[in-house]
Amino acid sequence: MLLEAGDAFGRSTKREEEKAELILEAMARMGYDAYNLGARELIFGQEFIRNRLDKHGIPLLCSNVMLEEEGTPFALPYTVKDLKGIRVGVVGLMSNLFRPRARRPADRPLSVRDYLQVASRLIPELRKQCQVVLVLGHLTLEEAGELAESIPGITAIILAWAMGPIDPPLEHRGTLILSAGTEGTHLGELFLHLDREGKVVSHYARLTALTRKIPDHPGIAQLLAERGFDLPSVETPLPVEGSLPRI
Repeated sequence: MLLEAGDAFGRSTKREEEKAELILEAMARMGYDAYNLGARELIFGQEFIRNRLDKHGIPLLCSNVMLEEEGTPFALPYTVKDLKGIRVGVVGLMSNLFRPRARRPADRPLSVRDYLQVASRLIPELRKQCQVVLVLGHLTLEEAGELAESIPGITAIILAWAMGPIDPPLEHRGTLILSAGTEGTHLGELFLHLDREGKVVSHYARLTALTRKIPDHPGIAQLLAERGFDLPSVETPLPVEGSLPRI
């Protein structure tokens, strides 16, 4: 599966909006399975991200950002993917610290419900139908630790709001906490080994710094060149070790 935890966009300029369009088109070509709402996904207006992902067939997730007047989620709370008989549930969550505001005249009022309360309802239901449950979280590291502490049954929490790449992954009460960092400088991979009953018995995670030593995908490189963008890369890997807060 290919997953995006959020905050893939830059500043709210016309050039950055064109870049955001390009990012989403590239993700569609690469076959992304889910995209979690981050704070920066709303800088070009609410319909920008929803319309583009809908066009490309990529589910936009976030279970606790609500349309205030309707009281319904702004995006899909979760998605379930069947991978050769293994059902994987992917939940989207937003930090309690997020304060949504209108960016365009058509934007509707949004509110954020407590991520722990929402997750405490969703995760047990997903565990009944899925062998693997992943959380894509625009969360702080402390919030991720509280989530792992409070709600059992989460296979891994993949963060978009960590200070940098987390290497090696953290593990708390059987839940992995991972982050590939910011600005697309690293690719994070998680490999899970399941037994015949579908229980995760072991895992392996790795971070790959996208330096110039990594060959560019010809199709994506051509797409960017056609639109006047270059593929960025980092010269040196910058993984950092994380630590969970004391709870």
